[in-house]
Amino acid sequence: MCCTNFFMLSGILFMEKKLSIFELYRKYAARIVIAWISWSFLYALIDCVAYKKTHEITGEYFWTHFLGGHYHLWFLPAILTAYLFLPVLQKMIKYLEIEDLLYIGILILTGIICRETLQPLINSVILDTALKNFPLAEIPVGILYFILGYYLHHYIDYFSGKKCFAIYLGTCILAAVVNALYSLAYKQNMSVTSGYLSIWVVISSAAVFVALEKGLKIEKRKILNEAILRSISECTFGIYLIHTLFIEQVYRRIGLTQEKFPVIVTIILFSAMTFLISYVIIWCLKKIPFIGKWMV
Repeated sequence: MCCTNFFMLSGILFMEKKLSIFELYRKYAARIVIAWISWSFLYALIDCVAYKKTHEITGEYFWTHFLGGHYHLWFLPAILTAYLFLPVLQKMIKYLEIEDLLYIGILILTGIICRETLQPLINSVILDTALKNFPLAEIPVGILYFILGYYLHHYIDYFSGKKCFAIYLGTCILAAVVNALYSLAYKQNMSVTSGYLSIWVVISSAAVFVALEKGLKIEKRKILNEAILRSISECTFGIYLIHTLFIEQVYRRIGLTQEKFPVIVTIILFSAMTFLISYVIIWCLKKIPFIGKWMV
């Protein structure tokens, strides 16, 4: 949900921003590409070092992991796609009537949500293949949440914080019930409601986004140290890129596993510790000229 809210926040910041094609590519797209290549290389190298202890390493193994990218780096090509389509998206919101955009959005959203929601639930090779080939399902995640964030921001007055919280809570409970029922039916742990474009994630992400924005508008005058918030904001990109390194490599190597603590304690402890360590490291890395500008 952090990724989806990041996309929506980017939609607010970029959809009305005046940028030339050259500036868009040089300043924003280039940074994403460099970060994508750099972090894919780093994670592929780490995987090779870890794999080498029990298996023989080949060039094919490295290139497969490098070109395939680490699982959490999907965020980078998604945001890159949104950036590249930005000039088109800006013209859409400027020249099309809201009714036209709403109609197009409903068509696209319906196709995407149907595919992402139903595909994990259908145990059929034929239907699964058909859904995978559904053309609307190939629209990138970033574009959808870019547009969604922009319009939620401009129509935020139609929502209340309490309603958003109720929608979020209700969606999460319903998604958990659906997931539990399918897990029981197949007698194994299953995740059928966690796709970034499934109806469960779209609705809950939108609800959290609106609630947070309304809350920040109310509380912004009460914030005592905006410098701290600004510093954290500048480091969030790098924090996301590096955080799995601690979860997958550092914690496991020192024997710090989730099984040692109750679930609630684990979530709070691991989240706080990962965020703090990642923030400190990224803050330091941002002081290094090239790395700070292009990689984090």
